[in-house]
Amino acid sequence: MWRRELWLFLAFPACGDPCADLSTTVPLTDASGYTYDGTLDIAGLPLADATDATITWDGLTVDLQGHPLDPATDIVAVWIVNFRYLTEAEVEDGLGNDDIDQSEVGLFAFAETGGATSVQLSDLSVLSYPFDPTQYFQSSYGTWLLLLTGSTSPGQDTRMAAFLEPSPEQSAISAAITDDCTLLTVNADLSSLTPVPVLSDTPDLVADWSGLTLDARKRPLDTRSIDGVMVARYDGLTVSDIEADFLDVELMADALWYGDATGDPSLALSILEGEEGAFPGVSDDALWLLALTCGTCANPAPVYLTVLEGCGG
Repeated sequence: MWRRELWLFLAFPACGDPCADLSTTVPLTDASGYTYDGTLDIAGLPLADATDATITWDGLTVDLQGHPLDPATDIVAVWIVNFRYLTEAEVEDGLGNDDIDQSEVGLFAFAETGGATSVQLSDLSVLSYPFDPTQYFQSSYGTWLLLLTGSTSPGQDTRMAAFLEPSPEQSAISAAITDDCTLLTVNADLSSLTPVPVLSDTPDLVADWSGLTLDARKRPLDTRSIDGVMVARYDGLTVSDIEADFLDVELMADALWYGDATGDPSLALSILEGEEGAFPGVSDDALWLLALTCGTCANPAPVYLTVLEGCGG
């Protein structure tokens, strides 16, 4: 009898074998996603009420993630966003968790930098109309948030932030944006996720996130917000290494491949491109991560991230 039982054990795959019956379609599930918690600590800069203040950032050397930047070339736009009925603490919490509603914005003013490292508030415009700080830039109008960005598209690629605090009790008519104006603290958990098994050395994989219902904060996910896919390879690193320095998740990678998502909840990974060329498939000798990103979200963290584990192709 024991021989027959042994034969059955050898002849059939073990129950729950993650590598059994794999196909080139890679379903991404809520259980396979990481969890992320981020907090923002944004400094306040006091200024005189209703004044055409000057904002400078020539001494800025790193962004809010601690990555080096050139203040003249990496900052391409300045934004001032007014939140009429939110406190600074509520704005910090909303930005950190990506849950500020558009209806909370009273107005926003914008200017391209053109390589300059300073701007006057009157240089900004609101829907092509000049922004008049003597009329609007007052403490009675609520909370004022300044954003320095690497993109001219609203809400994208924020590099540094600060609250501007107009007050009739202040006389300052200038403020400097420095490296410590915003502190971003993150806690990313990749250890608790269920890795996604994929065929090894197979470029023709198709990531399918149509079944996702939750984002990295375990809130309902609108898959239409996903506009990019990234796959990263790490040689000699572990999941714990990524967790310990999550803000550098891209900088630590030995190879990166990117592709745009176009609204369809799936993407052929073979279209991803990187410095090493097209995506080559997942090897068995490295750590591989796949991320789904939202370029229009205030928080730069991926809305979904998982570990890909190669199974013999």
